Amino acid sequence: MQGLNTSVRIFRAARLADDDVGGSVRGDYAQVGQGRAILVLRPATVEMRAQGLGTDLLYDCHIQPATLEVERNDVLLVDDGPYAQLKFRITSVAKPTIILNSPQAHLKIQMERQDEGEVWL
Repeated sequence: MQGLNTSVRIFRAARLADDDVGGSVRGDYAQVGQGRAILVLRPATVEMRAQGLGTDLLYDCHIQPATLEVERNDVLLVDDGPYAQLKFRITSVAKPTIILNSPQAHLKIQMERQDEGEVWL
């Protein structure tokens, strides 16, 4: 697939047990994969704009290799290109419908960009 010009890494939050009083414990993130990708800004729909969500926080991403184990809520960190050092939270993953080892196979991911003030990694 041509145009995969951005190097990305995928991180997943460690699942830790609650603390002594039942509160959640912030876990560390571990890198679970890396690949090449192309990121595309997803335009806001009329319904989203009506709700005040007309922002540039939503993106689509096509990533290879298609064999990456990517899950919802994983964090994608961009290493180079125009989105360098930006973090994105994965909101959905579409698995390929062709053979995973095919050169055309890729994952289609929808994600949201980290907003100012949020800390994910």
